[in-house]
Amino acid sequence: MSDPLLSLSAITAGYGDLYVLEDVSLRVDEGNFVAIVGPNGAGKSTLLRTIVGGTTLHDGTIRYGNDDISRTPRHEIVDAGVGYVPQDDAVFPDLTVRENLRMGCYSGDGDIDARIGEIYDLFPRLEERPDQAAKTLSGGESRMLAIGRALMPGPDLLLIDEPSTGLAPQIVDRMFERIDEIHTEGTTVLLVEQDVSAVVDSSERVYTLRNGEIGFEGSVEEFQASDDAESLGW
Repeated sequence: MSDPLLSLSAITAGYGDLYVLEDVSLRVDEGNFVAIVGPNGAGKSTLLRTIVGGTTLHDGTIRYGNDDISRTPRHEIVDAGVGYVPQDDAVFPDLTVRENLRMGCYSGDGDIDARIGEIYDLFPRLEERPDQAAKTLSGGESRMLAIGRALMPGPDLLLIDEPSTGLAPQIVDRMFERIDEIHTEGTTVLLVEQDVSAVVDSSERVYTLRNGEIGFEGSVEEFQASDDAESLGW
């Protein structure tokens, strides 16, 4: 088996003296779509924050490709090819759609206008609102903008935190269609989600997280036949 694009080995992490994750290990192979599912409060968001350096890492190792990024500053992790879409505070509210997208390429490398055009192709609703302040967007549009901004540097790996939160079911369906398209075009995806039904059809591999610990791990087919799937309402 080839080396994973991202691996977490025996991670214990949290916020200061508050431990949220305990002995968490997982791998994401290049080109895969991996979902981490679990109930509210399981530690899913903390797991993604830990990958990008947003928590207190007490033990374990995080590797991205051949590099140990366990204690690497977030901006260096982004520069290395990791995009991150947090659940909250994912856009600059007072900046326009276009300004938010440009902020995603803060280094100024490459053709920014061409990259913005690619994001507009993916999310046409954003192209209709280039000069609109982000704080005036709908919930679905704001999530589109957050994902678009994270895609601006052209990451190899995209981390997405709870993309369905607060969205109407029909908007959730369209959101996952776009995420599927991002994956199909070559971006590896690691996504955490409480709504199992929203994500399972898109995924190739599934982990469950409960009380900060990994329970099930395996293929989608194995997950669908597992007790974990039933307990999570699948």
